[in-house]
Amino acid sequence: MASGRLYGGVERMLATLAESTSLVGGLIFEFAIAPEGRLSGELRDRGVQVHGLGNVRLSRPASVLRARHQLRGILRERPYTAVVCHAPWSHAIFGSVVRACGVPSVLWQHDRATGAPLVERASRVIGADLVICNSQWTAESAALLQPHAPHRVVYCPVAPEPATTTDRAEIRAVLGASSSDVVILAASRLEPWK
Repeated sequence: MASGRLYGGVERMLATLAESTSLVGGLIFEFAIAPEGRLSGELRDRGVQVHGLGNVRLSRPASVLRARHQLRGILRERPYTAVVCHAPWSHAIFGSVVRACGVPSVLWQHDRATGAPLVERASRVIGADLVICNSQWTAESAALLQPHAPHRVVYCPVAPEPATTTDRAEIRAVLGASSSDVVILAASRLEPWK
């Protein structure tokens, strides 16, 4: 379960998972996206099943009800091992449907929680069977979202591009770094809270 409105780190991670299906020993990934967008196209391009749940907005309760009904139908079609909701908002909207269908509900926490926003409080009420945290820093606040669920840290997968020594030298030259300089890369949006 993920949003199609944005495209950032979470969405890139999901695309990486879709690219890596042959490396994960028989696991089959399917994705439910609300609403359709760049992510759904990239996932389909990688050959995975994408279920569109429509343009879900909390400000439009009918859209939430339609999406829940659609998800219920998907979960009843065949047995699923688990449903992973990426972020408290998707867990707050869909977690109760997942649990009602008898499928384990997993919340993948991609950001530090405070427990204050309405979606975090709603997610807490629903309950999850497991919380996956993208870092130890995020895991320190997992109990604010799910006080009774175990949590595990799973770092986001990265599919590195193969590089040659020529590529390395060219990149260093563009950055003004010599072959002996230490170069540190920070891969994230440059925002004060990060």
